[in-house]
Amino acid sequence: MPKIITENMIEQAAIKALQERHGYTVLNCMTEEPDTLPDGTGRTDKKQVVLPDVMFESLCRINPDVPTDTVRIVTDELCRTPSSGDLMLTNYQNYQKFRNGITVEYNKNGKKTSNIFRLIAYDDARKNSFIVASQMWIKGETHWRRPDLILFINGFPVVFIELKNSNIPVKNAYDINLKNYLKDIPYLFNYN
Repeated sequence: MPKIITENMIEQAAIKALQERHGYTVLNCMTEEPDTLPDGTGRTDKKQVVLPDVMFESLCRINPDVPTDTVRIVTDELCRTPSSGDLMLTNYQNYQKFRNGITVEYNKNGKKTSNIFRLIAYDDARKNSFIVASQMWIKGETHWRRPDLILFINGFPVVFIELKNSNIPVKNAYDINLKNYLKDIPYLFNYN
């Protein structure tokens, strides 16, 4: 009889590899009850799919010339969970923000100034924050979902990983899990 590799075994191996080989910070978000806060993410609402505190700190580090209050305004806007909308369009718009940055305006020394506000430091990866979150509950419109792993860069969920035991066919996992996640918590896919 073949030995079954469990989801937990795969999850722990992935976390270990991300932490040891790639320097990811590990965030275990598991709570017994889905609506329990705090869960280590810094979220104030379980519908949020971003890590607000990590995002703010990262964006301050990446954009040191932009005033902190402007960074806070941009962060607050990026942390808002859209109630509905075209997922493909939202995803594309966020991709453009990651790629090209956002033009921000602020006053500096009494003078109106504009600057490109970067969400990711492509020139120096060490300025970015890399986090792997396991078992993070997310509230959908009608259902709760708990992805196995989410990889965050600067507080943005850019990779979603749902694991299955080795005896589960990939097609079943796709047909059931991914479609349900996409239907129940579509805003998780706004950034990935």
